[in-house]
Amino acid sequence: MGGESEIYFKEVDEEIVRTLGPRHICYQAIHREVVDEVADFLSSTKVKVIRGPIEMNHYSEGYYTIDFYDPNGFIVEVAYTPNAEM
Repeated sequence: MGGESEIYFKEVDEEIVRTLGPRHICYQAIHREVVDEVADFLSSTKVKVIRGPIEMNHYSEGYYTIDFYDPNGFIVEVAYTPNAEM
């Protein structure tokens, strides 16, 4: 409400499997430490992590993220973007 939204598209050379629906859902963390807290929780509950936590500066300077599978096999991302206005 009253803010701006950004959507990024990136082409990949990999084969996409199970293409019905969105590739993933991303939740924007308000602090970098939130991503680390999510990583600690995922580790303690033995959730399969796809990548991270990792800095991915090619997306945005300071972009810090973790991707994992939810119980239904969907990809979920929690990311911190320091220059994002919320």
